[in-house]
Amino acid sequence: MILCVETSQDICSVALFNQGQLLSSKESTEKNSHNKLITLLIQETLTEAAVSVSQLQAAMLSAGPGSYTGLRVGSSALKGLCYGLQIPLMSMPSLQLIAYQASLEQEADIYIPMIDARRMEVFEQQYDNNLLPVTAPRAYILDEKYISTLEVEKKYIACGNGAIKLTDLLGNSRNINIMSDYFPMARFMGKFALEKFNQKQFENLAYFEPFYLKSFGEKAANDI
Repeated sequence: MILCVETSQDICSVALFNQGQLLSSKESTEKNSHNKLITLLIQETLTEAAVSVSQLQAAMLSAGPGSYTGLRVGSSALKGLCYGLQIPLMSMPSLQLIAYQASLEQEADIYIPMIDARRMEVFEQQYDNNLLPVTAPRAYILDEKYISTLEVEKKYIACGNGAIKLTDLLGNSRNINIMSDYFPMARFMGKFALEKFNQKQFENLAYFEPFYLKSFGEKAANDI
């Protein structure tokens, strides 16, 4: 019985899984409200599934990158829950979760999840069709050079709320599809949560921190 939480972007979502099967989920699109909603959504999710908090065996967080505030809220809530219940905490990259959600709808050689980081900057990473990372995650300011680095013989899907920024840069590129209406959601985390639980890939509660990717004010990789 694993509780999953996603707070890295505007949507705050919670889901409960038993052996990887979704039992219940709750989501809210109310902006800047993660702090006041997270506990309520957890309670509603458990109540809907008729599961008590004492039945939880683990919890999993979509750990970033994304909103500093959102990630801190999710991390604090789950670390406190896991500490109180003495259950393990797990985490997964928010970018991988976006790629997985896109892969459920369209096939591609490479998935490029992108999270909006203001102006033309995105947090991005490339994954193959087995959802294995091809590149390291990075903060990048999109420009024409970015398109030229993509291989013409491969089919790409740029997904996530940052992908829309590619629209004016594509030119004659035919091998890149944009799926911008994708936010990472807790109800898609069950597969990853069960795998990590079975492999005992647990976080250290005392030292775990969300993956912010870059510190406040730090420049993107190509911002000279």
